[in-house]
Amino acid sequence: MGSKKLVLAFQLVGMGWYVGVCIIGGALLGRWIASLFTFSNADVVFILSGILLGLLSAAVGIFKLVSLLLNSD
Repeated sequence: MGSKKLVLAFQLVGMGWYVGVCIIGGALLGRWIASLFTFSNADVVFILSGILLGLLSAAVGIFKLVSLLLNSD
C-alpha cells in the first residue's frame, strides 16, 4: 500500500513540473517572438499570449494524464 502512495506522489509531482514547464516555455516562446517585432506593445502582447498558450497546453496535458491515471486502476 505504501508503494502505491509513493508512485502517486511522484506522478503528482511530475504533473506539477509539467505545468511549470508549459507556462515558462510559453512565456519564453512569447518573448522570443516579441523580439522579432518592433512595435511598442510587442513584449506584453506576445509574452501574455505565450503564457496563455502554455496554460492551455498544460490544461490539456493534465486532463490527459489524470484520465490515464484514473483508468489505470
